[in-house]
Amino acid sequence: MARVLFVDGDKQAREVFGDLLRARHHEALVARDGLEAQRIMRDRHPDVAVVEIVLPDRDGRDFIRTIRARWPKVRVIAMTGASEHRPGASNHRPGAAERRVSAAEIETVTDARSIGADVILAKPIGADALFKAVVRLAGEPD
Repeated sequence: MARVLFVDGDKQAREVFGDLLRARHHEALVARDGLEAQRIMRDRHPDVAVVEIVLPDRDGRDFIRTIRARWPKVRVIAMTGASEHRPGASNHRPGAAERRVSAAEIETVTDARSIGADVILAKPIGADALFKAVVRLAGEPD
């Protein structure tokens, strides 16, 4: 069982993925923004942090840099997608149509890798993709 911090400004995404992580026997910690996430990092010491690139109070890439500087053993999954280009959009719907990746998204992915994200997942994210990444990064058997 991994202790997983899920950071996303979208309340529905936090609730759904938090419940799904718990159903798979992980300890799910959720945060709505970087300030709350930083407090949880300090107090609860997660194994894996799943971080949305666009947070309500700060750039998720900046938060990933903070994780790398203060908690270097924590593995990081960065989430990115169309929602960062359309504020308020919810892209967590199963079966959403495929779309072309924009140049801005490619730059975001490149930035996330360069600052230390171990895995980058594009929204909409399927539960299986998230669980596989968490299990792999936490060093657990499938």
